[in-house]
Amino acid sequence: MKAHIILAHPDSKSFNANLTNVASNILRNKGWEITKSDLYSIGFDPCERAEHYGFSESDYRFDVQSVQRDASKNNSIPLFVKEEIERLDNADLVIFQYPMWWHLPSAILKGWFDRVFAYGEVYASQKRFENGRFIGKKALVSVTVGTSEEAYHHNGRSGDIDLMLWLFIFLLLMWGLVSCPRMLPMALKQGFAIQMKKS
Repeated sequence: MKAHIILAHPDSKSFNANLTNVASNILRNKGWEITKSDLYSIGFDPCERAEHYGFSESDYRFDVQSVQRDASKNNSIPLFVKEEIERLDNADLVIFQYPMWWHLPSAILKGWFDRVFAYGEVYASQKRFENGRFIGKKALVSVTVGTSEEAYHHNGRSGDIDLMLWLFIFLLLMWGLVSCPRMLPMALKQGFAIQMKKS
């Protein structure tokens, strides 16, 4: 079995980085192969740009969907995007590890979605949901927050975290990924082991 972890936190000594290491160690001990994309440490550019495709925005209008579709047809997807899609193709489980900032994923992770889930290559009108590229693969969303668990309960002071994560999980379903129940960061090691035992 193979897992791919996407880490979106700028500090290599952070709680998020530690949770990534915990997940990696648990899975390796169970015989899994692990790949990881630490978006900050590799200097990932979250902004989709004409330059990624070898031309300047001054050449003509940069229509993102059209450019991504043409790159898919011509096998000219940017190298990191191509390699990341291959890692997703090879994975049985995809883990998203990130902090909740302003009730949203960090900008670098949003940019990862914008660039990696490229139109034509990963999705199209007939390549979604039950026909998604990653159909049958599992996804685990591990998100950290700065306040208590109770604050993110239904009607909690910080808002219902399940509602906040709904769009994120919907996007995963759109590409064929099946989301595992989200887990609380303080219980990740135990909860992750239980989830793997159930899977």
